[in-house]
Amino acid sequence: MKQGAFLFNTSRGAVVETESLKRTLREQHLAGAVIDVWEGEPNICASLLDLVTLGSPHIAGYSLDGRSMRSG
Repeated sequence: MKQGAFLFNTSRGAVVETESLKRTLREQHLAGAVIDVWEGEPNICASLLDLVTLGSPHIAGYSLDGRSMRSG
């Protein structure tokens, strides 16, 4: 990605390598990152969470509605 760009990942956690993203953010190559999906979720990398601009819990499948739809 170009220097200064923002990364948005709302697709699948494994699309972005956690360690590579952490390094890129620490080096300030990217202006920031917005992450809604996490590699290894529901267990997320806390050190990546500290680096992202915005992190949200992509846990729709774990919600009451999500579970009832799967079993329904």
